[in-house]
Amino acid sequence: MSNWERKAVLFMDHTSKWDIANDCEAFVPFAMEWLRGAVEPYLILQVITEDSYTARIKNATPSFLEDLAVNPGHLGDYIKQHLGEVIFWRDIPKGTHVFGDLLSALSSAVVIPLTCKGQLRVILLGWSVPQLFDESFRVLLSMIKSRINSVLEQSSVQQDLHKTLDRFSAILHTVPQAIIFIDNSGFAGWVNERAAVLLELDRSGEHSPSELSAAMGALRAKLINKEDVNRQAAEIFNNPDVAPENWIWEISGTETRRYRVSSLPLKSRQLNGSLWMFEMLR
Repeated sequence: MSNWERKAVLFMDHTSKWDIANDCEAFVPFAMEWLRGAVEPYLILQVITEDSYTARIKNATPSFLEDLAVNPGHLGDYIKQHLGEVIFWRDIPKGTHVFGDLLSALSSAVVIPLTCKGQLRVILLGWSVPQLFDESFRVLLSMIKSRINSVLEQSSVQQDLHKTLDRFSAILHTVPQAIIFIDNSGFAGWVNERAAVLLELDRSGEHSPSELSAAMGALRAKLINKEDVNRQAAEIFNNPDVAPENWIWEISGTETRRYRVSSLPLKSRQLNGSLWMFEMLR
């Protein structure tokens, strides 16, 4: 195994432990720091496009380039011309590239194109001493580029998923009904804030099946109209695909509370359980 092949394995090992809940602002500098030690460039920086007229330099070595604003010019078109692949310059072309004076006085350079949340950015590496860029080195840099983009894509998907979950969770906590999901596959169930109060749980959100089963059992123990509820429950059990209508639960307490109750089966590739809704009647 060559030196570059060993470094490729090390990079994969280091990034396999990365928490994809972090975004590109954290992961790209992490990868650049590893690259700095592995390939020892004189210059390494990230060019982040902000719009058609402005790009910003970040995580720069030498540090005097940090936060410098540059004109991205035709950077996007240039990357597309190279099919988004890593660009290797053993000899930096004079006056024919898009990086202007950034690479002046350097001999060799590598351009690693990245995409994060639809935003083009590149990692730029430069050496003052001419580099050979043999085949194993090219494989290393291409693998690193693919790995970085893969992690960034996973991170973006996970963050979008969390945003969607947060929105739906906010909606479900706001509705006037107490909502309880009981999973039939042994996984945790879920309750909104009103259901947590109804079931006397310490918090909303996920709860184990045993917690929800015990809480529902305690709620049923407070039923005043237990016979009516049990009769309708038997009908639901015999015909589970039909939602109960006008199923009234009367709960004892300091004041008697009356709820219109619905129980709906939920079945999909990810879910197998029941959704309970308790609407308080005035």
